[in-house]
Amino acid sequence: MKPDGSQSDDLPDVVYTTFLKKTAEGWEVIADLSRTDVPSDDEMREIRRTFPKEIPTAIIPEYWRSKLRG
Repeated sequence: MKPDGSQSDDLPDVVYTTFLKKTAEGWEVIADLSRTDVPSDDEMREIRRTFPKEIPTAIIPEYWRSKLRG
């Protein structure tokens, strides 16, 4: 949105997918799958390797569930 309240056409096309965990200090980002594009094969291997096992499958969007399964 522009300062005058009108819509802006130059916003990035981003899908935000962020997982948080409550800690004693507050909320901590434990995984951030937010992207503007489809991950490359190398990126996907790294995401699979590092994705926290503690995140319940039921709250992962279907797109990412299928990607994480490989």
